[in-house]
Amino acid sequence: CQQITLFWIHRYFRVLADYHQDGGNARAVQRRNTIEQAAGFCARLAWVLLATCAYFYLLGVDLQAFFAGAGLVGVAIGVMGRDVLLDFFSGVHIITEDQFGVGDWIESNTDEGEVVRFNLRSTQIRKSDGSLATLPNADLRRVKNHSNEWSQVDFQITVTYATNTDEALSLLVEEALLLDGEMPGLMTAPPSPLGVQALSLDGVVLRMLLRTAPLSQWTVMRALNARVKRRFDAEGIEFAAPRRMIQR
Repeated sequence: CQQITLFWIHRYFRVLADYHQDGGNARAVQRRNTIEQAAGFCARLAWVLLATCAYFYLLGVDLQAFFAGAGLVGVAIGVMGRDVLLDFFSGVHIITEDQFGVGDWIESNTDEGEVVRFNLRSTQIRKSDGSLATLPNADLRRVKNHSNEWSQVDFQITVTYATNTDEALSLLVEEALLLDGEMPGLMTAPPSPLGVQALSLDGVVLRMLLRTAPLSQWTVMRALNARVKRRFDAEGIEFAAPRRMIQR
């Protein structure tokens, strides 16, 4: 019966996807998959509770008398189950507010990684080192979602004070546009050069923002780092070296 229920849940969401025809909307697909996982978890939990009650009933246990006289036990279960209920309500809030879904890259107070499984009790994320972290939903009160609808590269470099900043900024934009031509689809908007971000002791900080497709920000960052390094070396533009403070 449990497998039949899960089959019909899966079938329902497939029909829902065909009806809305939102296959091109990656966020809608991601959200639907997340809700489907949560619904499957609720169905499995309901069948486990039903099977447990049926088992005790077949053994001749008077469930009505048991629950009526289990006041002290109920209090103990309530105390122990408080955290579980808190996790459940937190999971409902995550779904209703669309904080994240399966496939998103999130960052919490303790862990960071890709969401691979979600239910109303807990969230599992695959970290960059390959480990799998299971987090109670109640612990995910403050979460950064790095891939909701779009991502962004905050590109900053530091050059020497002798550098022509206008020329350096134009080269940054040019390399970003060349990268967009070589790797189409990763950047979703033209580069936005912000100019001179700061005048530090080490040098002049130049800043540029690049809006990208979800989860493409690190690919764009690595590729642009390599391109800018080669281009600045060819143009004779020097990166600033950190100054060392010598105490006497």
